[in-house]
Amino acid sequence: MESRSYAIVEVFDITHRGTVVVIDDVIGLSGGKPVRVRITGPDGAAFDAVAFVERLLRRVPTVIEKTALLLQNVPIDDVSAGATMTLLDWHDR
Repeated sequence: MESRSYAIVEVFDITHRGTVVVIDDVIGLSGGKPVRVRITGPDGAAFDAVAFVERLLRRVPTVIEKTALLLQNVPIDDVSAGATMTLLDWHDR
């Protein structure tokens, strides 16, 4: 299994669910299964988390799809846009 890294382009909170990170790509992960990730801030500080895929689809005026991951037990203040997310157990599923 190889790891893959992506720039985090947006971070937001879903009330009563948690922190979501958005990457500027659509990747081959299916929802419902946990994914281990490492978040590395611009300062180099890093931590590991468990995430679940969330699909984002916007129509403005054309369809824009991006992959988002809901981080488990990670406060929004711990992640910023500009950080990097590495999928630690990447495999197409």
